[in-house]
Amino acid sequence: MTTLESKLSTISQLTDKYRNNFFKSLGTNYLNELFHRAAKTGRIDELKLLKEHGATNYNYALIGAASSGKVDIMKLLKEFGATDFNSALSYATENSSVVAMSLLKEWGAEEYDRALVKASTYGQLTAMELLKYWGAKDYDSALKYAAQAGQTEASKLLIEWGATNYTTAASYAIRSRNLETMKLLDKYAGGCTKYTDALVDAISSGNEEAAKLLKSWINVHTKH
Repeated sequence: MTTLESKLSTISQLTDKYRNNFFKSLGTNYLNELFHRAAKTGRIDELKLLKEHGATNYNYALIGAASSGKVDIMKLLKEFGATDFNSALSYATENSSVVAMSLLKEWGAEEYDRALVKASTYGQLTAMELLKYWGAKDYDSALKYAAQAGQTEASKLLIEWGATNYTTAASYAIRSRNLETMKLLDKYAGGCTKYTDALVDAISSGNEEAAKLLKSWINVHTKH
C-alpha cells in the first residue's frame, strides 16, 4: 500500500474543506486509479469515499474487483453504474473466480471467446473449462496466446479441444522463448507442420537454442 493510499483510511476524520482540497489535488485520472485499487483489494470504505469525492470510472474499478473475485465490491459497483461486464468477465478468469464469472454471466456478459483468450494466457484451466461449457469455441485464438505465455497445460487442453493452428502458435511461443510449449506443439503437429516462419522469428530475436531446435524439426519433416 502506498503512503497516499494509507492516508485514505484516516482522511474521513479530517475537515470537509481539507478533504475536498485533498481529493481535488489528486486529479481525475489518479483518483480513478485509486478507485480501481480499492476495488481490487476489497477496501469498500475507501471505495465509497473516493466515489463521494469524484471517482467515476466504475467499469475500470469493476475490472479490478472481478480480477480478484471481490463479489461484494462488484455488486456495489453495478449499483454505482458499472456496465462493462464483458471486460470484467475476461479479467475474472485471471484467478478462475467461478463465482465472479457466473455473476457477470448472470448480468449479461457473453463474450466467452474473448474471456477464453485471457484465461488461456494465464493458464487458468478451471476458467477455460467453464467458458467452454458456456459456449466458447475459438480455440485457435486462445492457443496463440497460451503458447506465447508459455502455458503448456493450457495449450495442451486447447489442442485436445480442437485447436489446429500449430505453426502460428509455435511462432508466438518462439517470440517469448517458450521451448516446452514449442515441443508440445511439435508433438501434436504429428510431424507435418512447417516451422519456417517460427525459425525466422527465432533467428531475428537471437534465440539460438530455439533456432537449433526448429532446424532439427524442419529437417525431419522435410525427409518425411
